[in-house]
Amino acid sequence: MEEEAVIVRETRRGERLYAIAVSLNQWSTGMEFVTPPNRTLQAGLACHPTGYVIPAHRHRLVGRVIEDTMEVLVMRRGIMRARIYDESQVLLDLFDIEEGDMLVLCAGGHGFEMLTDVEFYEIKQGPYMSAGVDKELFSPAPASAEGNRAGAPPP
Repeated sequence: MEEEAVIVRETRRGERLYAIAVSLNQWSTGMEFVTPPNRTLQAGLACHPTGYVIPAHRHRLVGRVIEDTMEVLVMRRGIMRARIYDESQVLLDLFDIEEGDMLVLCAGGHGFEMLTDVEFYEIKQGPYMSAGVDKELFSPAPASAEGNRAGAPPP
């Protein structure tokens, strides 16, 4: 039976998408993108049988204007609590990401707390200028909600 990648949680305020949590424990055959096609970073999952061929190709030089920085985190090992904030530094969502999960950060701010020893991959657009140029640190009010596994319903 073919299964689709499971988007277990989307963090939104109105139509604005801030984060997508995906379980990497289920895959569909073929290529499936979990980010909307108009986003500045595309994150997808590919599952192909033995012998499948992706034809040789290259990507054309196409001018793009990218002003935001999206990130993708793929949890290799451990559990990490994610906090997702809007542009005004207001906490929107709080949940745990664990082994076998992918988190796509689309907008706003974010912070993380390691609940166990963790290893994860981080992918984002470049070039990286410097922490002072690319990153704005802020001190949000302490969160009072307890964390949820990515598959649990929102608080």
